[in-house]
Amino acid sequence: MMKFKIFSLALPAVLAVAIHCKAQDTFSLDSAPAIDTSAATFAYPLAAWCQASQQDLVWSSRTPDLALTSMFQDENQPAARRSVARAAIFSAVIPGAGQIYNRSYLKGLLFLGAEVGAWMAYSKYTDKGNKKTEEFERFADAHWDEQAYWNSVVELANSEGYQVDTGNLARLREYERSRFSHYLPESKNQTYYENIGKYDQFNAGWDDGSGEILRRDSQNRLDYTTMRRLANDQFRNATLSSSLAMVNHLVSMIEAAYSAHKFNQAQTKGASFGMKLKKYHEELMPVLAVRVDW
Repeated sequence: MMKFKIFSLALPAVLAVAIHCKAQDTFSLDSAPAIDTSAATFAYPLAAWCQASQQDLVWSSRTPDLALTSMFQDENQPAARRSVARAAIFSAVIPGAGQIYNRSYLKGLLFLGAEVGAWMAYSKYTDKGNKKTEEFERFADAHWDEQAYWNSVVELANSEGYQVDTGNLARLREYERSRFSHYLPESKNQTYYENIGKYDQFNAGWDDGSGEILRRDSQNRLDYTTMRRLANDQFRNATLSSSLAMVNHLVSMIEAAYSAHKFNQAQTKGASFGMKLKKYHEELMPVLAVRVDW
């Protein structure tokens, strides 16, 4: 920050008073009553000026001289500084809170509205995804038969000289893992419902197909695959919504911190004026001082 004193102008009216602060004539610092210069009033202006001159204090609308505060104090006091860290933390917790702290109410409402909208969208898409999941699982349970699948695996194993039957499920699973890249889970979990529609080795289980393994000739399987894709699309939208909420937190936090910083920076800029006591030929004179800060 650079501070420049633009000019100083002696006040003619004050010169007529001929203030003498030496220990002579009608006034001296030694004989003057003790005055609290931090609360000087019109009752003791000259004594206050004399006492303040010893410290060479400058009064301005932004940083008042202790001796002249009540005489020249600007009615429009600068606003208190804002905490950059506090603004950032507020918005990190609740987007928009930092903006409200900075008294940018419209920005605060926008960030808060975006946060509410993002989580509402997340809830909506998650609910749709769950309903679509229940739908395709019911469809699979109605049109895909596990026993038909194992029967086709037995036929393939026997044709390759691997003696096994449907009564020995443990050996069937052993053969399945050695023969194929994927396997049928023992419980109907997410992998179970994914595999039966995604991989050709499970084609034989669909009730409208040829019953042959490693084929793709079932319309029900194609319909089922479409149903799963629609469900996954809803979950992807839900994930996107939650990601937007996180971005909203970050942007709100950065904006709040930046705005608080710029506000504090603005408080130290501008022009100010006031009174200063200068010694000329062993006499103290109040002069007008103007200062520009940037």
